[in-house]
Amino acid sequence: MLTANLGHLLIWLWPAAFCIAGYAVYRLVSLKREMEATGHRLELVLTGTKVGSWDWTVDNNKVMRNRGYGQLLGYTERELTDQVIFASELIHPEDVPRLKRAMDAYLSGKAEKYEVAYRLRSSEGDWRWVLDRGVVTNQDRSGNPIRMVGTTIDIHDQKTTELYLEELSYLDPVTGLYNRAFFEKAIRELDREEALPLSIIMGDLNGLKLTNDTFGHAAGDELLVDMADVLRATCRKTDILTRWGGDEFAIILPNTTEAQALTVCERIREACRAVQGSPIRLSIALGVATRRAMDEPLPRVLRSAEEWMYQHKLAESDYATNTMVLSISAALEEKYQDGMERGARQETLALEVGKALGLSRQELEDLALLARMHDIGHVMTPEEILFKANRTPEEEQIYQQHVEGGFRVARALPQLRPIAETILAHHEHWDGSGYPKGLKGEEIPLNARIIGLVDAYDDLLFGWARLTPVSVEEALAEVSRGAGTKFDPKLVAVFREIVQANAMPAS
Repeated sequence: MLTANLGHLLIWLWPAAFCIAGYAVYRLVSLKREMEATGHRLELVLTGTKVGSWDWTVDNNKVMRNRGYGQLLGYTERELTDQVIFASELIHPEDVPRLKRAMDAYLSGKAEKYEVAYRLRSSEGDWRWVLDRGVVTNQDRSGNPIRMVGTTIDIHDQKTTELYLEELSYLDPVTGLYNRAFFEKAIRELDREEALPLSIIMGDLNGLKLTNDTFGHAAGDELLVDMADVLRATCRKTDILTRWGGDEFAIILPNTTEAQALTVCERIREACRAVQGSPIRLSIALGVATRRAMDEPLPRVLRSAEEWMYQHKLAESDYATNTMVLSISAALEEKYQDGMERGARQETLALEVGKALGLSRQELEDLALLARMHDIGHVMTPEEILFKANRTPEEEQIYQQHVEGGFRVARALPQLRPIAETILAHHEHWDGSGYPKGLKGEEIPLNARIIGLVDAYDDLLFGWARLTPVSVEEALAEVSRGAGTKFDPKLVAVFREIVQANAMPAS
């Protein structure tokens, strides 16, 4: 009975089961067609938006790439490689390590996602920036990835703009060299064995502050540019040139021994000596240090290069300051035209006064130096103001700044430091009406009082700058009228006796 009932039930259910199976097949076919249509539409979208897709089977290292991937770079599907991209000839060699690090980090679980930018060679031979993104879709029972799919997007225009802006942020605006931020970035990237031996040259430009104080910041910038040009001309293309900051430069030399770095230093020094036209002679103190093994910390290598540089700075300081004094003297001579003769005349007369007053040998030496260098600050006075007959109040204020400028220069140079205070005071007046501090009477250093008198007399006698030359008698009469106001009256009396005794001619 039971068997008969089951038979009747199966006969009744069979048509229904057939219908269900048929519907399932229909849905599968429809779903497949929908997926194929969706895939086709997706293919069209990816192609139109410069996006390529890829499917990587990890165990055999084969990659399937779509038509859009080829169009991204100008290749046909047949021309595309089925190799993993970091093993192909399409990728820029410099980008291979970065791509492999990103891939390994993702596959090992150290990174949550795979995303990396790199360069691919197009069919025209140029390098195009792309962005890769991918995800593991299949794993074996042990959790190892066996399949990965992803997309490759054209980001060349955006990346080029980004790199340009980044480049600007790493450039020193004055010299056009890389800045300190780039130095620190580069040194981190070169912290690897392939860069050994790694040499560093540190350089300290001589006279930048003095140039800024004496000739103005435009001249200081010119000195920096000259130094940068020397470095570009003497260093190799593989060397990384940076302005470390202020008056310091730093050069990174990958795969360079200490002996090779010292050769570069000598080329730099020789090129500096050949530079002409700068108001201050171009010179730089250089120090070298070399990293030979990875266990040598880079900060210690950098410190060694700095210490060597400072030792050279001290050793070269006398030469550097001497050349600066010569440079400033030459600039004064060029501006005054008769500067050397004027200084010599004033030195002779000032020493006569100093000897009559019984000054010591050191005071006389300082007085002689002051006679020649008291107007050192005029190297920064514009000529249209320096030689103008009737200055405006604003121009007169600019003119008077030469005493403070000369004071700063003298303080910066050991040879001139003893006369810095007298340079500052040589335009002070006996009655306190002078500048810059309004000192009066014996508050004014004696040598400054002597030079103030001698300078005024010489200007009258020889018609310096805006004055018409006068006779000895007229010049003496003029300085005598200033006794007790502009000049120390006792000095004027001594001065008159000396001039009249020598009967100095006007020419």
